[in-house]
Amino acid sequence: KDDAAFLGWCQAANLKNCDEVVVNIDSGANDAGLPILPLPDSFCTGLHQLNDGLVFCEKSLASNPAP
Repeated sequence: KDDAAFLGWCQAANLKNCDEVVVNIDSGANDAGLPILPLPDSFCTGLHQLNDGLVFCEKSLASNPAP
């Protein structure tokens, strides 16, 4: 998987542990990009990390659009 765009976005959002966030988010899909259901706990942890960093808020997305 090419996570360069997502990793760059995470780093630009000044989140901590972006490498860990990327690994956690990646755990929610198989190599073909299809979701793994039920979603693994690590994926949910990644979503919490992003949410806790407020990266989904309008102000954050205006200054740092998601890839």
